[in-house]
Amino acid sequence: MTQKHEKEHRDIFQKATEQMFQNIIELDITHNCFGNIETEEFFEDLCVPKGTPYDEALKIVAREQIKEEYQEGYIKTFSPENVLDAYKNGIESLTYDFMISDDGIRYYWMRITARIFTWEEDNSVRMFSYRQNIDAQKTQEKKLLANLERDHLSSLYNKKTTQDKIIQMLHQHPEQLFAFFILDIDAFKLVNDRFGHAVGDHVIADFAHILKNQFNEQDIVGRIGGDEFVAFIPVHNYEQVERKGAQLVKVLHHNYLEKDVVCPISTSIGVAIAPDAGTDFEQLYKNADRALYQTKKNGKNGFTIYHKENS
Repeated sequence: MTQKHEKEHRDIFQKATEQMFQNIIELDITHNCFGNIETEEFFEDLCVPKGTPYDEALKIVAREQIKEEYQEGYIKTFSPENVLDAYKNGIESLTYDFMISDDGIRYYWMRITARIFTWEEDNSVRMFSYRQNIDAQKTQEKKLLANLERDHLSSLYNKKTTQDKIIQMLHQHPEQLFAFFILDIDAFKLVNDRFGHAVGDHVIADFAHILKNQFNEQDIVGRIGGDEFVAFIPVHNYEQVERKGAQLVKVLHHNYLEKDVVCPISTSIGVAIAPDAGTDFEQLYKNADRALYQTKKNGKNGFTIYHKENS
């Protein structure tokens, strides 16, 4: 491609894309510098000193604007070494999504799409980089994902998501102590039989709301069956599990009130502690269920922690 045709190609490409993106910048990857005055001025607006090599400019922008967990990925994706290696292997496009801030307080989602090409004038590898605000798109994706993960009645994680998240947590932290709680609403069938399924649904939603409030945001709390719930949390020792079990029994023992309906609610709980009672979801569930059976056998409205010697 001649220099004239290269310029025409660049002009057409920019005009076709400039309406879609916030910024279009040009970088000379081979020489580790900005491709034009406009790009240099753009980086100066981001507090990058004039004359800074491109790879150093990446680090400054990452440190000053990009959320910490995305900084390494941003630098690695668009580093001169990675861009040159990608182009050498026939890759002409790179994309990275990350969170960025203009004021250090509010972060929003940004996508950078980079197009790599050879500039025939000096045979250098260059890159057009396009910045696009995708915050609305990411917010919508997050809502859709949340809807897929949640049980519609309780607003807790559904059965599949609960299981997947517990499996992931066990895999990531094999040495950590975890408490696996199974909770049943006592005599829930009588609630449906006496007051109807509409009231039963309200009881489940109310129970789920109270249950969720007893845990931290990072804890896993889900509904895995009609009136069966699971909670999975990291713990330090068995004494902490004892305290948590007693707390749950106490706070979940209440009267559900709706107009002229007064419905006494209590819960039976079985607990299995990982890794002692299992290192995978199936074994923990089985042993917590055994402990739950023992609670019901003892008269309900209580909790039992599974111990191997008692099984």
